[in-house]
Amino acid sequence: AVERDQQLSGPATLVSLDLVHETRKEIAPMPSFQGHLSVSRSGRRAAYFSDGDTLQVMDLTGTAKPKIIRAGFGRFEWGQDDNHILLKPGPENRSGTLSWIDISANDFEPAMHDLVYRDFRISPDARFIALMQVGKQSVLVFPFSSLLP
Repeated sequence: AVERDQQLSGPATLVSLDLVHETRKEIAPMPSFQGHLSVSRSGRRAAYFSDGDTLQVMDLTGTAKPKIIRAGFGRFEWGQDDNHILLKPGPENRSGTLSWIDISANDFEPAMHDLVYRDFRISPDARFIALMQVGKQSVLVFPFSSLLP
């Protein structure tokens, strides 16, 4: 979770909440948090937007420095591993293309043949991706393997 002081004046802090034991543990300071915190499927990495153009990827195991990726603000989800993020840049209520971000190489690659989609979701087990076409209310579901770069 992201924690801030009550006045929202200080820096944010990434915390781990154990709801069963009702405990809280500080993980790392987040000097500039602008939104969309997401934890990878393995729980080893977390990513968030630190400003409108920067995606920051943190190693939650504490063994590596945070990675800074220049990417336009948008909606993203983790891929099947801790090294790939699928991004739809731009406002959530606008259609756009999807791009893979390879975190280790800080590289972008178009996904789904660079076609424009209204929205996307990756299944919790990362076996399927659901895509909503522009101007349609139907959802297309594909095996995740068809999306890989």
